[in-house]
Amino acid sequence: MLVEEGVRACLTKSSHGFRAALRKAISEILNFRGKTSMETKVGSECTVCGEGLLTMLEKKKDIDGTVENILICNRCFVLANEAAFLHGLALQVHASETVYRLDDEAVMHLEEQVQGQQRLLTYVLPLLGKVEEKHMLEVGCGRGLMLIAASRLGFRRAMGVDPNVETFREVARHIQVDSNVTVHRELSEVSDKADCVVMWHALEHIPTPREFLTRLGDWLNDRAILFFQVPQYHHGYLCATHFYFYNEPSIRRLMASVGFEVLEIGYDVDNQFTTVVARYQSPPRATPLIGTGRVSNERESRFAPRSI
Repeated sequence: MLVEEGVRACLTKSSHGFRAALRKAISEILNFRGKTSMETKVGSECTVCGEGLLTMLEKKKDIDGTVENILICNRCFVLANEAAFLHGLALQVHASETVYRLDDEAVMHLEEQVQGQQRLLTYVLPLLGKVEEKHMLEVGCGRGLMLIAASRLGFRRAMGVDPNVETFREVARHIQVDSNVTVHRELSEVSDKADCVVMWHALEHIPTPREFLTRLGDWLNDRAILFFQVPQYHHGYLCATHFYFYNEPSIRRLMASVGFEVLEIGYDVDNQFTTVVARYQSPPRATPLIGTGRVSNERESRFAPRSI
């Protein structure tokens, strides 16, 4: 059993809200044009594995009906959304502000959602030991509910990074936030190393994941746990803010290349998400494609989508 049944029961009911918010956000951000773009096209180097080249896979309509070029790495097999690189990083900031915007209904459910995040985090607690001595870092923390959950579970510090810190400040006006919870705009502002890193629907928003995770190693304690979830390649998730769509080969190659051992890969087949638990073990080892790490027997994850 990959994760407690209670986690899925608690959080699955939020999936419709997640998708509704995502659809609303995307309808707005498709009309927004970022000023910072990166050229990624057929023949470009893959920024996931750093070894392969991106080749044309197919043309596919995104959720707005626009035909986009989907590229594939000839080495790690990750799929790249060419349109996301054309829009650039400014679009990511706008998307965060839109998706995590608070309204009256969202405020009413904040405490319930924090409790859901606590249940989710309990899955990796056995890998960490005494959390009272541990620091947690969340990349792409949004409203900061996972950080608040970590604090309530007893983590010594809960640190978040997100370009949109205003939403977290708004949340802090509605529910109790302890002094050991901090949110920063940039990773460079984080002063302590982490024992657990959470990236819940964040990795697909990073255009240079290998470079970013390599840099992240400077903020990790030895044998730190990385806990992340990404969307699978699906029409409903093809939008201008998703740079890459990951699969097992690309996840394993990326993790090994930046010093992580994959402990577990699981699937939420209903929502088409992939969840990964990995342990930091720098320096990087040889890069495997398949056959390492522990995968659930049923090949189906019980991890549910994050509440917004």
